[in-house]
Amino acid sequence: MAEGQLDQGHVQKQSRSGEDADAEAAAGILERVKKRVAGLRAAVVRRRGGLQAWRLTVAVIGSLVIAVGAILLVAPGPGWLVIFLGLGIWATEFAWARSLLRYVQRQVRKWTDWITRQPRWLAVTVGAAGLIAIVVLVWLFLA
Repeated sequence: MAEGQLDQGHVQKQSRSGEDADAEAAAGILERVKKRVAGLRAAVVRRRGGLQAWRLTVAVIGSLVIAVGAILLVAPGPGWLVIFLGLGIWATEFAWARSLLRYVQRQVRKWTDWITRQPRWLAVTVGAAGLIAIVVLVWLFLA
């Protein structure tokens, strides 16, 4: 029996190591992407009118991502997540978007902290009310 427990502990330790390795690999990929984007930005900005072109490109890409997120609000999909991704794209270049993104992050953190302190029945009720509101909005939008 004790031997089986040791084996399970060993397996759990190995799976955690695998998760850590995956997280490190993802962080490494993200760092490489950041470096390439920073290098590309530097190359574009060095050219005449490059900064304006870069900012316009970021604005257009962010707008397209936000538009897709808005469509996903009424269609099956992670609409808010995609909208926040678009806001994050804008935040890479625009101070007002960075400020708005920080504000949204603070509000979501406050909401999450509040809802986790509530009894389970209240959290379920709030979730159900939110789902009903979304269904009504979709029904009104499509009607």
